Amino acid sequence: MFAAVRSTKKASQSAEQHKALRAQLEVEAFGDVSTPREGRLSAPEVWWSQHFNWLRDRGYLLRQRYSPDWSPSWLGTKKNILACEDGRVAKFASRLIDATRLSDSSYVVLKLLARTAIIVSQSMRHLHIPDDSETCIIVMPLLLDYRHPPFETMGEAGLQFMHKHRVAHRDCTSRNVMMDPTTFYLDAFHPVNP
Repeated sequence: MFAAVRSTKKASQSAEQHKALRAQLEVEAFGDVSTPREGRLSAPEVWWSQHFNWLRDRGYLLRQRYSPDWSPSWLGTKKNILACEDGRVAKFASRLIDATRLSDSSYVVLKLLARTAIIVSQSMRHLHIPDDSETCIIVMPLLLDYRHPPFETMGEAGLQFMHKHRVAHRDCTSRNVMMDPTTFYLDAFHPVNP
């Protein structure tokens, strides 16, 4: 019995360590988690709001929440903040935000990166931020975690494909495998709560 208790306690500690490590890696990769504040933008969201018009002029429209004249739709009503589209806060707004590309109405992700940290390929769209020589924004397709919707079987098709094409994946974990879900859904999924 004591061995079973020790085993359960050890598994619990291991799960907590894994969760803490995952949170640390997410912060390193995506930036701090935005904390929603009742009726106000978080500090990282304010930066995006200040660049709303500039991004729109370059062909990328942020959600209404980030418009400079935004007023929360739930204030003065009995609506639940989470039931309102503008009540949904981007989790990693310090570096990532969802947008709509105006030229084709497709959903994209805008990511802030240090210019020295990236090698921009010819096919990767990037924007140089005015009055900021250290940072740029790259434009990426809005992808979804490959596990949503869940597959009945998947096997190792993705890894086999990469190996066949001599791709060294090195860090192939579930957090690094994404898919384009546009063919799975009739309506687009919400970028904050797919």
